[in-house]
Amino acid sequence: MASRGTMRRFVLTLLVLVLLAGAPVTVAAGEHPWNNKRIHYVIEHVGRLVEKGEFVRRVGSYQKKPCWVIEENKFFYDGASPDPVRGVRTRTLTTLDGIALQRTETAIGASDGEEFITITAGQAQFRANGVYGQSGSVPVPADVLFEIGGEWLASRRQRAGSVYTASVLDRMTRGVVVTEVRLREMVDYCYIDRVRLDFWEAEITTPGRPAVTARYTTDGRLLRLEGGGMVYSVVGREDYIAGRIPPSGSPAPDTVAAAPDGEPLPADSAAVPDGAIRRSRSGNAVIAIGESVPAWDSFAWLLFRAGPPYEWTSALQSSAYSHVEYNGAEATIMAIQNAPIVDSEAVFPMAIPAEIQPYLGSSEFIPSAHPAIIDAAWLASSDSETKREETNVLRAVSYLAGWINQNIDVVPWQGYESSALDTLNQRSGDSLGQARLFSAMARTLGVPTRLCQGFIAHIGQAVNHCWAEAWINGRWIPVDTTVSRVGLPAGYVLAERAQGSGAFMFNFADFMRTPGLGLSLVAAGRDTPRGGEATLRVGDRRSYAVTEGDWMANLYWGFALQLPRSWTGQARLNTVEITSGDRNASVKCEALEGDFRAGRQELEATVESLRTSLNRFRAIESRVVDFDDDGATPALYIDFTCLQDGNTLRCRQYVIPRRQRAFRISFWAPADQFGAYTREFDRILASFEF
Repeated sequence: MASRGTMRRFVLTLLVLVLLAGAPVTVAAGEHPWNNKRIHYVIEHVGRLVEKGEFVRRVGSYQKKPCWVIEENKFFYDGASPDPVRGVRTRTLTTLDGIALQRTETAIGASDGEEFITITAGQAQFRANGVYGQSGSVPVPADVLFEIGGEWLASRRQRAGSVYTASVLDRMTRGVVVTEVRLREMVDYCYIDRVRLDFWEAEITTPGRPAVTARYTTDGRLLRLEGGGMVYSVVGREDYIAGRIPPSGSPAPDTVAAAPDGEPLPADSAAVPDGAIRRSRSGNAVIAIGESVPAWDSFAWLLFRAGPPYEWTSALQSSAYSHVEYNGAEATIMAIQNAPIVDSEAVFPMAIPAEIQPYLGSSEFIPSAHPAIIDAAWLASSDSETKREETNVLRAVSYLAGWINQNIDVVPWQGYESSALDTLNQRSGDSLGQARLFSAMARTLGVPTRLCQGFIAHIGQAVNHCWAEAWINGRWIPVDTTVSRVGLPAGYVLAERAQGSGAFMFNFADFMRTPGLGLSLVAAGRDTPRGGEATLRVGDRRSYAVTEGDWMANLYWGFALQLPRSWTGQARLNTVEITSGDRNASVKCEALEGDFRAGRQELEATVESLRTSLNRFRAIESRVVDFDDDGATPALYIDFTCLQDGNTLRCRQYVIPRRQRAFRISFWAPADQFGAYTREFDRILASFEF
């Protein structure tokens, strides 16, 4: 049996070769069968589990050029316990033909530390700490590799008997070793007469190390490595969980065709520090961004600090939604309002330029020509009483967004495969399903659409999110049906726009689960009625309000009001309460958690029941009112009196139902003095914003 030192060195050799899953000769980078998919592997030594892991590969960019990004989590075992002894996460960037660019490895567990390697100008720069030792640099050839990858092999002429040599950076010794690869033969292999595999057998040798026999498919996917008592094998999910390697010559079918997308990190994910990742009640992966984060729709801009910057570099881009800068050890993200000026007089049909035409097409994900989609679009956009079709483009877009918001339930993230038709038939969908449904319905009417994905800062967390953009006479207008908004507030950060088919190249939802991501709020600002800017600087984690002059805003739930002169205010988690200078009158504004969709008819029914139930409170009046000038926001208005501590108090109350949260505004004063405060009450009500 090999000594412990020899075994460790051989394990490292195998780990260097793990990412043989490279670009095939005949398959484009974005179409690689394993691209954006979670692939599992297991390593055994003389029949005992020593390591297992998972990786995701995708196309990214490095210094404005395309590159491969391979993100991996791996877990080490000592053979005595079923639990891993430590974990490591890595992120590797290479050119499309496999030349080394950048690599980060972080160890978590018994031996902590991080190593960051950048290849520039013939030097490998090491920035290291903890178990990885000290920082430094070593000279390297211009074409040095991190590993013998499939993309590198694919760039050679693959013929049986061919011999290739490569310079490989040995991270353990911080030197360069020359590795030789000899192709033996191509093997035709059938698996259960259904999945056909053509793979190369190759012998890989490095001076002073055991020879390794490798099997990788003709399109560059590593299946198996054997040598020195070690066996590395790509496996299916069940074998991965069990920590077992299938018999030689019996690869699992799901490792051949397409490993499942978007699986969560395994429960034994020792590489994930406690508290680094948590999940929202809806099931979305979230990144904690502090307890004092303001409501996402309350501000004109939000400034975030993100790290580590190399994680975010290939994921986010500057856009009309946000400006992203990378500065040394951190990245900054300025998320801003996106409410572009839109042609409110635009009518159907619009003249669509040739370059915009692809965004009108019908596809698998956006089947705009399907009869059910056409019927739904007509139902949502036409006048329900006159049956007259809407001719104004902006109004039609708004009607579609509102119809989806009211008729399609929001469900937890379902992945990238749900189509617009799935969402319509099920009457439920995640943000992507809703965005695709909106896109399909809008295209049916003749409005070009495209999809966006990224994250949204939302009630104390950052969640992967999708939304749409509608083209109206030369401008792309953002639309989010999950909140029924045309034009979006600050908090949206763009990762990628889909092509006309509605398919994304980047699995951003999976990226959001990356261990170690950090995102914190630095500052936030909003325009106030006075024309100035109220600014929050995060500090006191118990503070949920910002005050500027006579302006008070509840940051967490996103509502604000103006204080009359001499009145004072106090903010709590979901409440702002202000009191008159003489302490006799008060106003209480509350955010009510829950899913509120009550329209005018439901409110009218509530009024009837209140007229009975409030009799003991001496109800004065209850009715439905228009809370805003255009009648788009109905509210329940109640006026009543009640006894409290022997005093008769009068309350005038408004309940404003809204999706995700409602608001209740209560005006209190002694019944016999209520009229004296009416002017101040009216001023507060008129200033209320949400």
